[in-house]
Amino acid sequence: MEEIQLQEKRYRGKALEKAEQEGVYFMNILFFLTPKSDVMYLEENDTVEQGIGKLQRCGYTAVPLISREGTYIGTVTEGDFLRLMISGQLEHASALRTMPMRDLARKTQIDAVKISCQMEDAIEMAMKQNFVPVVDDKETFIGIITRKDLLNHMYCFYKKEHSSKARVVFQTPIYS
Repeated sequence: MEEIQLQEKRYRGKALEKAEQEGVYFMNILFFLTPKSDVMYLEENDTVEQGIGKLQRCGYTAVPLISREGTYIGTVTEGDFLRLMISGQLEHASALRTMPMRDLARKTQIDAVKISCQMEDAIEMAMKQNFVPVVDDKETFIGIITRKDLLNHMYCFYKKEHSSKARVVFQTPIYS
């Protein structure tokens, strides 16, 4: 059995090497993953007051919401907090201290991608939002892929591929 696995690794290695020689490059979702330990997120049992404070301190406009078990629930945006404030649902500001994040209405449901998803799916989602939540096969939140990281990688790849063929100049258009 080990010999078969070793042969398979050699075959894959040769196939990847040949693909790269032909100008085919593979992107894997793990390459872009910012792990959960490096991501600011809210937990379902946090109070709305705590959620507002965390969002304010980190400076982000949206963050993942995670269950007690570690599964991805959704994404909370500063707009969700704003809608709560102006909706009139809160009789007193003190309600923010007791209302759990899981009860905060979210306007948009942002789905997570599985770690085994196609890169095209993750890129398509990143075109619509700043980050893409990533879960494992058990729906456990494991991190995010940021649009910034994807764009940076693609830009560096583009520069490398075109550096000898053409020079790219970024210029501000002149309007008259």
